[in-house]
This record gives sequence, C-alpha cells and structure tokens, in this order.
Amino acid sequence: MARSRFLVAYDVADDKRRAAAFKVLHDYGDRLQFSVFVCDLTDREAIDLRRRLAEGIHHQEDSVVIVALGPSGNDIEETVETIGKPLTTRERSMVI
Repeated sequence: MARSRFLVAYDVADDKRRAAAFKVLHDYGDRLQFSVFVCDLTDREAIDLRRRLAEGIHHQEDSVVIVALGPSGNDIEETVETIGKPLTTRERSMVI
C-alpha cells in the first residue's frame, strides 16, 4: 500500500481543542516541533486524519495546514531540512 508524506501544522486557539489536535496527529505521525507533525499516510489514513481534525477544530478560530511532500520512503532528514536542533522521530511498527 503506497504512502505519501505530509507536513501538518496547526494553530488552535483553545487549550482543549489544541490537546485534541495533538492527540489526533500523534496517532498518525511524528512531532517535529510544537505544532508541526510529519505523517506518512495511505490515502485512507489521509482522509481519516482530515476528517478527525476537521471535527475537532473551530473553523472560524483555528487552522490546520497540510502540505503534501510526495511519496514516503525516504528518511525524514532527506525530506525536511532543519537549522539548529536535529529532528528526532520515533520508531514505528505495524501491529497485527
């Protein structure tokens, strides 16, 4: 199943909604910075992520930016450049 890499950033005004957005994104990807995640997703996962985020934010006060970075498979360091502190990502494993 092909996966695509997305950079997702959020700006959520309310603490409760912000915590919920964090939890959703943590389910799908790796945190790069405080409100920025990288997610390697199938088409179905991308749809689910968008739905869950849309349900949890206030559409007049909050925003989520999703940037498609192309096919996943490369190390994140090859896709995203940093200046300063290097990226750290967690090991992912499939649970069956």
